Amino acid sequence: GTPVDCVALAIRHFMKEKIDLILSGINHGENISYDIYYSGTVAAAREGIINGIPSISVSSTDYFNPMFDTATRFLEILFDSWNFNNFPTDTLLNINVPSVPFEELNGVEITRLGRRVYYEEPFETDNKDGKMYFKVFGKAPSGYVEEGTDYSAIKQNKVSLTPIHLDATNHNEMNSWKEIVNLKKIIDIFNQ
Repeated sequence: GTPVDCVALAIRHFMKEKIDLILSGINHGENISYDIYYSGTVAAAREGIINGIPSISVSSTDYFNPMFDTATRFLEILFDSWNFNNFPTDTLLNINVPSVPFEELNGVEITRLGRRVYYEEPFETDNKDGKMYFKVFGKAPSGYVEEGTDYSAIKQNKVSLTPIHLDATNHNEMNSWKEIVNLKKIIDIFNQ
């Protein structure tokens, strides 16, 4: 199953006692920016939050050379200073630790999600059984170094702590969408 399946099974079947925290990861490879929408590591933490359990996703930023010891050491420091009683019930914490020796970390920053550009293409593979099979891959994504983002923090060898809320609604744009879809006209049609 998926990481979400594992968390769901633990919550609903295996764990008989109250779960204090779900720690998803340490993932090999960063989960920054739009990666969070594809990531099994982040999805597992999201499943915990959906079920009212404080949850953290953790990634070491280099897929091919993750430095789990650096991430582990950072987590030990974090947990020693953490007040888990104040963990928001509708927000997970997504942590990205640069894959460098611990001594080369330049600090830690509370960040927002950055923006990335993906360069992936689908490629058809051998289909000896007559079925179509595709693989999707390409160059590593690039990003925009914007102050305060997860992408910017890891580029500076800082640990990125990004609170991710369950409600992905763009509340600031709700009124704009009423005009974009001409909601009044649609409502009038239903009221005829």
